[in-house]
Amino acid sequence: MEGIYVGGIYKYITFTKIWDLNYGTYLRIGVFTFFITLLRFSYLQKTLENRQIMFLGKISFPLYLIHYMIAQSIDFQFGHVGSLYIAAAETVSVLVISIAISIPFEIYIDRKGIEISNKIALRLLGFSPFKKAEI
Repeated sequence: MEGIYVGGIYKYITFTKIWDLNYGTYLRIGVFTFFITLLRFSYLQKTLENRQIMFLGKISFPLYLIHYMIAQSIDFQFGHVGSLYIAAAETVSVLVISIAISIPFEIYIDRKGIEISNKIALRLLGFSPFKKAEI
């Protein structure tokens, strides 16, 4: 299959030349479709207001930062194994460990970073454009 090689940690993504679209275009189409769908269906809105979903949203940035490092560490430790069961166990391990590390990361690093950026913005701008989200 001919396509555009993306590279980096997302090296598995290939875009076809057929439509001559790039990642940004696909992203915009997906986000637009998601929000239109969300606006049309109240049960989706209620689903996203679920406590567990809100919790995942709260730790999503630390989870994003940590998961690749954890995945690479586990992959380095155990190597590439052909067994589906071992691959599933590694995936679950990455998920559990990443979430376990993301919680204190969000509490002690992410929140503190937001507090510091709010203080800097308050001093420089006279007001803070970033309000702390209540979750």
